Amino acid sequence: MSTLRLYILILSLALILGACSGGSRSEPEMIASYPRQDPQSPQPVSPHPPTAYVYNAALELNVARLERATGKAVDLAYQYRGYLVRSSSWQSDNMQHTTLVLAVPAANFAEAFNALSRLGEVVNQLISEEWASSRPGDGWEVYSEITVTLNEQGAVWPRLSGGWNPLRTLSGAWDVFTTIFGFLVDVVIWVAVVVGPFVALAWVLRRVVKRRKPAP
Repeated sequence: MSTLRLYILILSLALILGACSGGSRSEPEMIASYPRQDPQSPQPVSPHPPTAYVYNAALELNVARLERATGKAVDLAYQYRGYLVRSSSWQSDNMQHTTLVLAVPAANFAEAFNALSRLGEVVNQLISEEWASSRPGDGWEVYSEITVTLNEQGAVWPRLSGGWNPLRTLSGAWDVFTTIFGFLVDVVIWVAVVVGPFVALAWVLRRVVKRRKPAP
């Protein structure tokens, strides 16, 4: 029995020594460490990926009244938290043109562009986009740029001597009329809302006093 145990102990030691000697011939492989880089694997992603699209758009419109459309375009830029970068005007072939470069936050670009498109008849439009890198906490807001070209459409009368343009004069007079008319309507509304209740109260009190006053 003791001889059998001795054989088993010798066999076990031989197996252990063989395993140790066999493992020493191969290179150790690290486990739970950095994996081997596969040349086909994608490149690592930047720790600060782009956060928004920046759009650069060009929009050309035919409008009936250039000055009014210009004012509305600038107002729309302010409405969507943007601003006017620069503007220029010129004349060609008895047509008046104005170009506005507007900047609006990238988050409001789509709404602002659609609103500007409704100011007249769209002749041409072009939109390009690119990623903008913005890190949280920078304090910068990503803006997009919209270049709007407005063409005065319709019967633009030839300018007579002295630069007189009857259609432009009529358009200016109509703008003044609508402005004054709108102002008068606003005044009537203010008077009706603010003064009206006091007038109605005074009339009621007068009726009550007249009824209580004894007849002569």
